[in-house]
Amino acid sequence: MIEACHGPCAENQMLIINHLRALGACKNILSCDFGPKLEKEEVVKAQLYASATTLLSALLESRGENSTGHSVLCEQIPTRMLEQRMIVISEAKESLKKKIKKREKQRSSLKRKNWKFIKSKLLETAGMKAERLDAKKEEIDLKRELDSELRANLMLKREITFGNKDSENVFESDSHSGDMLSRSMIKSVEVYWNGRCEHCFFTLPDEWRSLNKVTKESFLQKCDLSTSETRVRSLVENVDMLKDSMKYQYRLSKRTLYRRMRELYFPLKKIIYILVILLNLNILFSTKNAINENLDGRNLTAAAMEQEFYINYVVPEIKLKSNDEGKSMSELLSMTIFSGYCAIIVFVMISFSRLVWIESYRSWKRSLDKGMRSGKQRHNYAPIVNFLGVVAFTIAYCYIHALTSTEMTTVDYAKFFPYFLLFLPTVIRRFFIVPRSRLASYYCALYDVIMHAQLRNHILLAIIIFIGRTNPMLSSLALFDVMTMSRTLQSVLRAVIKPANQLGQTFFLFVVVITVYTCIAYRIFGKEEFSSLEVDEDLGGCTTLWECWWLSMYIGIRKGDMGEALDVNTVSTSQWRVLYDLTFYMILGVLLFNMVTGIILDTFQQLRHDMEERNDIWENENFISGIKRAQYEELGPEYNFKTLCDHDQHLWNYFFFIVYVRQKKSEACNGCESYVKQCLEKNDSSWIPTRTSSQMESKQVGQNNQRSADDWFKEIVGKMEKLEAKVEDLSAAQAADGVGGH
Repeated sequence: MIEACHGPCAENQMLIINHLRALGACKNILSCDFGPKLEKEEVVKAQLYASATTLLSALLESRGENSTGHSVLCEQIPTRMLEQRMIVISEAKESLKKKIKKREKQRSSLKRKNWKFIKSKLLETAGMKAERLDAKKEEIDLKRELDSELRANLMLKREITFGNKDSENVFESDSHSGDMLSRSMIKSVEVYWNGRCEHCFFTLPDEWRSLNKVTKESFLQKCDLSTSETRVRSLVENVDMLKDSMKYQYRLSKRTLYRRMRELYFPLKKIIYILVILLNLNILFSTKNAINENLDGRNLTAAAMEQEFYINYVVPEIKLKSNDEGKSMSELLSMTIFSGYCAIIVFVMISFSRLVWIESYRSWKRSLDKGMRSGKQRHNYAPIVNFLGVVAFTIAYCYIHALTSTEMTTVDYAKFFPYFLLFLPTVIRRFFIVPRSRLASYYCALYDVIMHAQLRNHILLAIIIFIGRTNPMLSSLALFDVMTMSRTLQSVLRAVIKPANQLGQTFFLFVVVITVYTCIAYRIFGKEEFSSLEVDEDLGGCTTLWECWWLSMYIGIRKGDMGEALDVNTVSTSQWRVLYDLTFYMILGVLLFNMVTGIILDTFQQLRHDMEERNDIWENENFISGIKRAQYEELGPEYNFKTLCDHDQHLWNYFFFIVYVRQKKSEACNGCESYVKQCLEKNDSSWIPTRTSSQMESKQVGQNNQRSADDWFKEIVGKMEKLEAKVEDLSAAQAADGVGGH
């Protein structure tokens, strides 16, 4: 009968409603305790209660199309009976919860006493194990049936109270129902079905608490918030990813060690960074002490100003000849930091690697399917071409340099090329848009796992600390770990990374301008004009155009002026020198440097504007329906925008509802759930309310009813006036007939 009513089917509903024995059976089941015969059959009783309530709820699905059946059924179902069942369900769920908690507590206490736990496992017979599993299955079945009855009960009460004008909301008149809903794993969402918003109740999954803040923020950062349609589409597309993350975190949360590590993650990061600071301070102090020991009483600053001492002594000694105490402390700190980073790497790999692998593999399957249907290109040849172009350019550079210089051997040139291997994995990954083979898909998934931001950063930090044991100066690079801990610094870094292409082209323009001006100066003024005023005269100026170019790059970019790279001009070249210096300063010192500043400032402004816009949408517009705060709260004081977002149209409730509908069998779905399931299969979002809600529709219905009542009253008044006029006409005619007869 339940399946016959779902759809909804008004004919079947009216047939059952008019069949009093069916309704009587449902009411008898709901008001009966079944006596001692079924005292221990809790699951059977729960199934009977749930089936009876579900049938009554199914009979009211067609409220709009079957108003007659709705009215008849509402008169026959006492609300008090449903309220009593709510209390019984609440008590049963609490009792079941305590029972499960007690069993888990006993099991955990046995696990702490390992020998007792092992002994109980060894002594457990097949019959005892089967009995334990049956009891656990019975608890699961009982919980499922109680949740099913609770959902049906809530939907039934809402349908019954829909026609009650004295109670616009079922939960306002029944505080116990609202409290029960807030404390239970039963939630509701609004579904646009049959031309109106319907409340659809569902059961939260057991893993719902494992949808952590990191996963939510990751989704919201990638989500397009421009319109409600794009937001909902993004939510539906990412349901599988969010569900996998939720279930995986739920399984991990059962591990005590993982829970402890998750709680200690951020404190551990701070402690490790403090140790990194101490390590670098120790290196600074020990390095300075090592140099001071060999200064023979001279002041370090004064000695460093002497060129011969600085070049011949300080530079070689800067390789850190530390004392034994400083070296031992650096070794201890390095090993401690390295161990901490290794622990974080293991934690991050456990937390994210499996999810990234699954998402990458799923993306490959999805892209492969779309590519086969649309015939899109599966490979991107641009990274390969660019990589080979850079390699060819490097080979040509080495060949040209070898023809004009004898300072480097073939082995020296060959040392450049191993660095290209560092970029080869990225080039190969970007080459694959839709991998053709499973091996290529595995490579892409493995690359995505390794290049996950948290895993990649901590692997690099661990490598830096490990290499820093033999070359302590590299340990200073670990101080950049602060970028992964501060969101403010990450925003600053994004302002530089986002316009990287523009900044790169601007820097190339720097090089072009300096190259042109170096060639002009070398041709007009001669190489004798080039010198470095900051080094000793014995070093001299540049002797070749290549050396002059490097000198111009160093001074031009650092100073923004070529004045220090050239000697004081002679009288014969003074006018050209003035023109040369002024144009160089205007182009590079003013225009190009301001271009770099402008690019970064514009990026800052754009990022701030985007962030403010997203915050404004998030705070003043409902994620699901797109209702704006001002528009909603103008309707009246009872319209609370926060209540709408947190209860009626809550973002994450819709995610849980989609998961619930997808997992539920089609034959077990009611009419509303079947409609949503079909829409999800067709990628149709018409089931999502758009700029409307059930509360807004109820007010509109009330206004329409008020207008209908006013029109009806005016119609009655008009008819009465016409009737009075006819009565007066008849009286006048009768009076006239009486006078004529007399």
